[in-house]
Amino acid sequence: MDLIQFGERREAPMPSIRFSVSVVALFAVLAVGGCSDGGSDGDSDAAPGGLPAPEAVSAEPTPSERAWVAPCTLLTDADVFAGLTAPGLKVTVLDKTEKNDQDNHSGSCDYAVEESYRTAGGTVTMGGKDSETVFFRVNTRGGLREFADFAGDDPESLVQGLGDQAYWQDEEQSEIHVRVGDFWFTIDNKTSTADESVPILEVQRKASLALAKSVLTKLV
Repeated sequence: MDLIQFGERREAPMPSIRFSVSVVALFAVLAVGGCSDGGSDGDSDAAPGGLPAPEAVSAEPTPSERAWVAPCTLLTDADVFAGLTAPGLKVTVLDKTEKNDQDNHSGSCDYAVEESYRTAGGTVTMGGKDSETVFFRVNTRGGLREFADFAGDDPESLVQGLGDQAYWQDEEQSEIHVRVGDFWFTIDNKTSTADESVPILEVQRKASLALAKSVLTKLV
């Protein structure tokens, strides 16, 4: 009986040894898994499939300044003549004044125009060499910032289909602002009309639109 009991005592610890081996094996598996996880943390930017994740794209547009162009090459004598000419109205472009301020990325080109039309009482003449009938201002940068301040303020002032964005200065003026990228320009005019039945604001806005479209054809 003693031998049998001694043999049983010798075999009793075996389950504990197998349990210890299992625990060691479990720790080894966890250690290997931890190393793998650590490697994946290092590649946290990787997309599914092991490919690098695409870089985030900024939602903000990057302004690109347009190369300097003399303002009077964007709005020419011929453009002014065509933009102001109307039935019964004689238009003569007399002079222009150009200013270039490249250091401040801006410039201007103003036109002196003489206009005349006939009435029952005789010929009416407007403007002249010292007049400023057409006003044109250009800015080669700052349009995104300038127009962002305006966006949505007055939907009725927005002009659709002109450049990237366009609007009238206010409801009582023919001054129009147009943006193309970060470049923007302003046009206004003081043209007259031979048809006194048509509101002068309507006539001048029509002229401003025609002049702005002429400028846009040169900004492609």
